[in-house]
Amino acid sequence: MGSCIFTFNYIILRKPDLIKAAHYCVLLALLGVVPTALLGHLDWQYKFEGKWSGIILTKIILFLVFSFLLFITFQDENGRLRYNFPDRHMEKINQRPRTVARL
Repeated sequence: MGSCIFTFNYIILRKPDLIKAAHYCVLLALLGVVPTALLGHLDWQYKFEGKWSGIILTKIILFLVFSFLLFITFQDENGRLRYNFPDRHMEKINQRPRTVARL
């Protein structure tokens, strides 16, 4: 959520620090993937006693989709994971024409 807010504000204001903040929000979300999966598994074992249900299947599918989206956000051109913000891409971002009028 924070990443979306920072990105939309960057589109409007064109301040490079906002897009960096969005990048770090996604990094924090990526760090929470493993604990979320482990706690979700424990909750499933406790609350549903390990029985399959529609809601569990839906949660697993959504977890896999969102985890995949987080991981591809941090891949570079060669498919390797990167953890720092790529400053060389800031030049490309800043050269794009503005699509939103300045407020």
